[in-house]
Formats: sequence, structure tokens, C-alpha cells
Amino acid sequence: MKNEHYRWMLIDRAAKDRMHGILESWLGTPYRLNHAIKGMGCDCKTFVCAVLDEAFCMNESKKIPRLPADTAINNPGACLPFMVAMSKCWHGFRKMEDASLQCGDLVVMRPFKKDEGERRGGHFGIVGAEAMTVYHAPMAGARVRKVGVVGCGLREIIGVYRPKKKDLWS
Repeated sequence: MKNEHYRWMLIDRAAKDRMHGILESWLGTPYRLNHAIKGMGCDCKTFVCAVLDEAFCMNESKKIPRLPADTAINNPGACLPFMVAMSKCWHGFRKMEDASLQCGDLVVMRPFKKDEGERRGGHFGIVGAEAMTVYHAPMAGARVRKVGVVGCGLREIIGVYRPKKKDLWS
């Protein structure tokens, strides 16, 4: 589904404010593969995991399986262990089929084409508190940033997963 077809849904103000503060505190963190230290480095997966740890007040970071580089296009089944592990760690997720986006949703994005015929791995981000924004750790040499869902070069969203217990954030 094209990004411009998604619609915004509101959540509890306290949960939204908490997630907004957490996401804003990660802005500018440099991309560093397999790290998850605010201000020091993270990749897209470790960023998502660290934000959810903080939102759900988890004192210990969760061990989530590594994803192969071709997951999103050539091996979509490899995402299953990642999503199952995430579901167990943070009270479960619902795959959203209604084209809605809500603060705190996990988004899975299509990878960029590196060269003609060559593809890079899939990409993860978290929907922000401001309507139709996504925070993500884009790539090596970049920093965690906030972008609009439409018209800002964000990769095509191919899946939206909503945490089941956002009420625990407030």
C-alpha cells in the first residue's frame, strides 16, 4: 500500500506524550550496527527495541534475533522469529490491516534498491506522536531522524504492527 493511503489515529494523551519524549531523546543518535546506546549509536532494529524497552519500563534490554540482510524482499519468512520475539518481550503486537497509523506503532518498510537488481535489507521504524511521522535510524553515516510518512523520501511501508498494551506507557 502506498504511504499516502495511511490515515492517522489518536491515542491516550499520556501514552502519546511519553512516547514523544522517548523518541525525541533518541534524535541525532548516530547509526551503529548492533548497538543500542542513546546518543552513541544504534541501527534500525536496536533503536526500535530500545525505545520499546524504555516505553514499557523494561530494565534489561531484550535479546532479539538478528535479521538476514535480504529479509524484506527475498526471505520474508525470516521476519517471523523477529516479530515473535518482539511480541513476547513487549506484551504482543497486532498486525494492522486497516491502513491506520498510531503513535508507537512499529512500521516495516521496503528496502531501498542499492543498484539495479540488488536489494538491501528491510527497515524498521516507530510512528511518532506528531501526525504521520516516523522515527528511524536510516543507514550507516546517518543519525536517528524524524520524517513524514508522505513526501519525505521514507521507504514504502509494507507492514504496521501495533503494541497491544500502550496503556502501560503512561
